[in-house]
Amino acid sequence: MLIWLEIASTAIPPGLRLMDYGKFKYQEQKKAADAKSKQTVIEIKKVKFRPGTDDGDYNIKMRNIKRFWPMATSARSLCVFRGREITHQETGMALLNRIRTDLWI
Repeated sequence: MLIWLEIASTAIPPGLRLMDYGKFKYQEQKKAADAKSKQTVIEIKKVKFRPGTDDGDYNIKMRNIKRFWPMATSARSLCVFRGREITHQETGMALLNRIRTDLWI
């Protein structure tokens, strides 16, 4: 399918070019795929903690966070509350402060 493509709309007379629309769409699709393959994807690893996490589980999760750092751009630690645990938010804050001091941030 051939179409007229306007090149310079401000010129007098306006510049037009006859082009194959299917070929044009194919080239645009190839440019988009090439740009997508060259982009960098930021990977964020997430580690979930609970307010009642014991020392053994805590140490394993901290070891995983330290292991993720060279591979991922960043690691996110979450403190997840269930049910009535949300009423004791100070335990969650204490846990997050412990994580921060153990990672020397």
